[in-house]
Amino acid sequence: MINVSETLRNLDSSLGGNISLINDYRDFFREKINLDKEYGLKLQALSKKHISKAEKTGNSSKFDHVWLEILRENENLGGRFLEYSKKEKHQVNKALKAAVGKLEALRKKQQVFSVQVYHEKDQFFRNCDKLRTIYQTKCLSLDAARQKYEKCPDDKQMPKLKRLWQNEVAFYNNAKNDYFLSIEKANTFLSKLENEGLMGICQIYKNIFEDRNKEVKRIFKKSCELNKDIFEVSKSESVSENIDSMDCTIDINKLYESVKVEISVSITAPLFVSEEKFDDQPGLVLDTRSKTYLVNRLIKDQEIFKAKTKNIEFKQNELEGLFKLLSTYTDNPQLGNIDSVQDVILYV
Repeated sequence: MINVSETLRNLDSSLGGNISLINDYRDFFREKINLDKEYGLKLQALSKKHISKAEKTGNSSKFDHVWLEILRENENLGGRFLEYSKKEKHQVNKALKAAVGKLEALRKKQQVFSVQVYHEKDQFFRNCDKLRTIYQTKCLSLDAARQKYEKCPDDKQMPKLKRLWQNEVAFYNNAKNDYFLSIEKANTFLSKLENEGLMGICQIYKNIFEDRNKEVKRIFKKSCELNKDIFEVSKSESVSENIDSMDCTIDINKLYESVKVEISVSITAPLFVSEEKFDDQPGLVLDTRSKTYLVNRLIKDQEIFKAKTKNIEFKQNELEGLFKLLSTYTDNPQLGNIDSVQDVILYV
């Protein structure tokens, strides 16, 4: 079977690493904001104290005039630090908090998905084990009925024993068909999980990581702009250029490709295991009685299939509409909230 636990654990680990990294950014900016605010308040208080003292002296020399200008400039500088800390809190740290919140919400959805995948996988394989046990039981019953018939010393009992033996043959054939079909269903599930399930989820996460990369770049640039606007820090321009060159595409693609390889090489399909005495080959028994049983079963399965197909088609149409909406919002962010659409996509 697919090593589902390892695949999903890799995704969870990658999400956890993203969350931890952005939390490190938040910790830095939180402490820096507090330092800037504290420095601004203290610088203002210190400047005001000396301004008051200088004004009380009443001296009006050139030196006194320049000294007051220096003090007032420092008082203004303290105000700029306070303004900076306030803007950075709202435009940088809160934005990083929102980014972490989105990733944590995504992680919870992924964990819910993991539980669902485990549950479905276990159901398929438990069913295979259950039907294999029934098949084994019917093999023993068939063998016992055959031996009773072949060893019967009473000719009068032989027709009855033959009918019982033939009934056991029918039960055995049905059990073998049920067991074989359960394996086919499990393998179909694994194939769907590999080609559409896990890789589809990986692709969605890949898109989410790329969006998070853009968001972090935008936040870093905002921090540089605040530095430049308030402190006129020329160094911000070179830092801003470095931010523009930030690209997590290589890392994202490495994760994506490693998961693809891991999925493709870690599949071991369940195999049909025959009873020793019978040496059965995998495949359906298609005599007249078995066909009747299979047709009746097919009718029931078709009803279930129709209901599930209808639900899948509805979900597919819903997703197509959501992806179109996401594309529209990506091209024109002012039209709507991209994150909200991504949340709905993950939910669907």
